[in-house]
Formats: sequence, C-alpha cells, structure tokens
Amino acid sequence: MGSNAPYVLAQKEKLLHGGNKEAVEAQHSAGKQTARERVNAILDKSTFVEVDVFASSRANDFTAEVPCEGLVAGFGTIGGRPVYIYSQDYTVMDGSVGKANGEKICKVMKMAAENGVPVIGILDSAGARVAEGVDALDAFAKVMSLASALKGLIPQVSLVLGPCIGASAIAARISDVVLGVSEISSMGAYSGYVYDAIEGKENSTGICSAEYCSKESGLIDVVYGSEAACIAGLKDLLAYLPSSCCDMPVADCSDDLNRDIPEFDAFMDSEYDVRDVISKIADNNSVFELAAGFSSSVVTSLIRINGKTIGVVANQAKESESLKLSGMKKASKFIETCDLMGISLLTLVDNKGLSKSTCAEAHGIVSAGADLVQAYANATVSKVALILNNAIGSGYTVMASKSLGVDMVYSWPSAQISAMDAVSSAQVVYAKEIAESEDPVAARREYTEKFAKYNGNPINAAKSGLIDDIIDPINTRPVLVAAFEMLGFSNGCC
Repeated sequence: MGSNAPYVLAQKEKLLHGGNKEAVEAQHSAGKQTARERVNAILDKSTFVEVDVFASSRANDFTAEVPCEGLVAGFGTIGGRPVYIYSQDYTVMDGSVGKANGEKICKVMKMAAENGVPVIGILDSAGARVAEGVDALDAFAKVMSLASALKGLIPQVSLVLGPCIGASAIAARISDVVLGVSEISSMGAYSGYVYDAIEGKENSTGICSAEYCSKESGLIDVVYGSEAACIAGLKDLLAYLPSSCCDMPVADCSDDLNRDIPEFDAFMDSEYDVRDVISKIADNNSVFELAAGFSSSVVTSLIRINGKTIGVVANQAKESESLKLSGMKKASKFIETCDLMGISLLTLVDNKGLSKSTCAEAHGIVSAGADLVQAYANATVSKVALILNNAIGSGYTVMASKSLGVDMVYSWPSAQISAMDAVSSAQVVYAKEIAESEDPVAARREYTEKFAKYNGNPINAAKSGLIDDIIDPINTRPVLVAAFEMLGFSNGCC
C-alpha cells in the first residue's frame, strides 16, 4: 500500500480554502475580507502558524463540508510582538459556533494565557450552530467562562467585522476592548431585524449598527470606516497595552519631560476641550481614545507619559458641568479595565457634582456613582488626580478624593472646591447677611464672589492635606511626569 501523504495533504489544502467560491464572492460583495485574509492582514508577513486545521465535531467524511470548523486560529506576530488570534469564517456555515469551533477558540485563549501574550478575536458569525443544539450553546458558555477567567492576565481584543448577536455579543463584550467597522459591524442581544419587526418599520431603528453600538449602547469602543483602518487601529492600540499583567511595554520618549504648556493658562475659568489638555500632557500627542462616541461628558483615553501607558479619565465640562449616569458607567468600566491590566490612572476633574435629573435619578445615577467610587477605591494601580476648574460636592468625592486611594492630588489655582457651588454655598453661609441687605440681588452676587475667592479656592483643601500641591497650569506636564515616576507607574502583577 502506498503512502497516504498525498491524500492527507490534499485534504488539508482543501480545508485551507474555506467556503466555496460563491460564499467567498458574497463575503467580498458585502465589503468584507475572508477570515484568512483578515488574519494575514493583521499579522506580520509569513508569521502565522495555524492550529487545529482538521478540527471537526462531525464524522471524518463530513469534514470537508465544514472547513476548519468555520474558524481560522493560531498565532503569529504583530510588529514582531507575539499574539494569538482566531477569526470566524462566514464563508463556512455563516461562521456559526459549534462544539469543535468553541473548543478551538478556548484552545487559542489558553495558549495565549500560558505564553503571556494578547489574544485577538475576529467576530463574523450568524451565532450558534442550530444543528448542534445545546452543545453549541455550551460552547459559548465555555468561551465566556474562560474569557472571564483571563481578565487581567492578558489583553483580550475583539474585532466585530460582521454580525455579532446574542451570546456572541456577550462573549465579545467580555473583551477588554471591542473595535468595529461602519456599515459591516452589528452587535446586540438580537438582530436589528428583530427590533425593526417590533417597531413595525424596516430599518427604522438602526439598533445593533456600528454607529448605534458606539453612541448609544456603548458595546463598541471604536468604530472605523473600513477594515483596513480598523486593523491599523488595532495595531496602534496594542502598542499601548501590556502583553500580560507582568509585561508593560515602554516606548521611547523623545518629548521633553519638563516641557511647559503655556496654553493651559487660557483654560482656567474658560471653556476648553479636555481632549486638548490630554493631548498636550501626553508624549508627542500620543493618545488612543476609547468609547469616544458614548457619553461625551467623560473622555477616556490611553496616553503615554515618559514612554509608559497611562489611562486617563477626564470630565468634559463643555459638554456637561455635572456627572451624568452614562458618563460614570463609562468611567467605571475604563478604570476597572486599566486596573486589571496594571495601567496607572490619571483623573482630570472638572465637574459640579451629580446631574440634577429626575430621569437620571430613576435610572440609577446614585448606583452609578457608587460603582464609580468602588472602581477607584478597588483599583490598586498608581492614581493621580488633577483638579482643573471645579470639584463640587459628590464630584470631588467620587473623583478626586485622597480617601478613595488617590495617591497624589493636584489642583490648578483656578479650581473651586466646595460642598456646593459658590452661588448655593453663599446663600447658605451668608443667608442672614443677604436677607438683611437693602439689595438682596447685589448682596447675593457679592457674597457669591466672596465665597468663591476665600472659601471655595483650593488653599483650604491644601491646608487639610487633601491636595498635595496647587500648581501653575503651565507646569502641568513636568509635575505629572514627576508624580508618576515617583509612584513607579504600575507594572502589573509583578
């Protein structure tokens, strides 16, 4: 009997082609690459090493009908940095997840954890493989359980490059970061068609679209205009993330650590974009913003200071002077993610407390505030806060309080720090004087200015040791560089 090598190699070659010609053409017509094309576009050339090509939950003679179980998986490098990767193949049974498919995903995730490197998931699937019944559902449960167990050990990034509905969406959102592409990404508990049916109007809601997930539900952190842009964004993101909890990358820093920022003088007591503050603090404007479209009242970004990654939570006062429910949820999630990955935190504070809204009250703004407090208090990474213009009431307590474990708290001289805003505080503290004055309106104005100048300024907080220093805004970068250097940044579990 002759060697069976030719037969085996021919079978493998057949599997590597994925779905049939018509399925591949349909994928391209939808503006999407195939699973294998995506892997090759992400990884350095000729570095992909595939695993479990022959995996199958069916009989051997049925293998060819489900090439690679609808999942391309293995490892390679990105910019010379090792990663593990899996990519759902929509050209094979619509990328549906079955038992063997789920086992491949789990195998890759476990290998990534054992080697201490990131795992990247490319999601493009119709969901559970119905023919496999409960085994398909259990496959999702295993992936979810493992993804949860690996939180904080290695970075997990999901690229939603097609449908990602139901259990798939839940599994994807366990990832640390989710990226998507306009027009082709969809993510939600149910398909957009289901919600259209409920509304009774075709394409009336836009629910589950990439834009909706970015701005309304917050399921996708960054949306790009094309797959190529998304892949470029992924590579940029990875440069900010550790390979594991014990391996934080450090980039070369060519920016002056003692660089002054004269523009910050104009930001005191005036409207400004906090993104300008963030970018000017960072090394050479190195900023990767997450969840930009979701809750504009808070900005969450990864930046570099002296080459090291820092997570920034910042109030966007020009959008909202108060803390909104959605903004606090966004901040809490970001803080927890940074803490899990050993990324130090910088908080830029400028708010006048919780939003005064009956709707927010009904939907749990107090609970969101409690979650934010817990996120800060439980975070073990280095934490630095800078009060820009306002830290009023609960806004100070939940974001800038040393008692929540903030290591260093600084303030610009323009800051107002008090239990209530200056107007309300003056009405309480100087109620008698205002009431007895000949002109209550003028008196209220006078006492408001008096309270702001003598009671609400940061000197009182500094006298109590609650602020470590009141700094000249121009010197913001050197002060923050020194603070993080002194704290040693955070280098994960090691």
